Amino acid sequence: MRAIHAFLVLSAFAAGAAQAQNLNLKGDKVLPLTRDELRSCMDWEDGINERGSKLDAQLRELDAESVGISKAAQALSDELRTVDASDPLAVDAYNVKSRAHDGRVNAYNKRTDAHNEQVKAQNKEHADWMARCATRTFKHSDKESILKERKRQTTQSDAAMPRG
Repeated sequence: MRAIHAFLVLSAFAAGAAQAQNLNLKGDKVLPLTRDELRSCMDWEDGINERGSKLDAQLRELDAESVGISKAAQALSDELRTVDASDPLAVDAYNVKSRAHDGRVNAYNKRTDAHNEQVKAQNKEHADWMARCATRTFKHSDKESILKERKRQTTQSDAAMPRG
């Protein structure tokens, strides 16, 4: 069983745009984000954060499954010591359990591999966001306006929902 887990190195998302500084190391002139660019960057960041939360939840599920697999492996190991090797029915019954366990491990490994690929894509997207958004300055009044727009939209959509 593989114990490969990619750890999300996606810190300070929420504060990223708010604390964006011009980290232009090449010395090229970088213009501040326009309001539309800032809005796009904020939306992009929200998506990254949402996907990061889902990946964190998946990782917790994988960790729990790993613990379950380890306990089941120990139980199989303990059971193997008591199996009468001269009893074909007992050996067959143990082998059925062992194959089922192997299937569980294989399924876990596939889910872990898929999760690791998602984490890799998430980290790449975060790096792209950092390069395109977090390293650029912006007007704080633009951010405040965008946050007010979002709040207004949320309030309007909440009011439009039927209560019952």
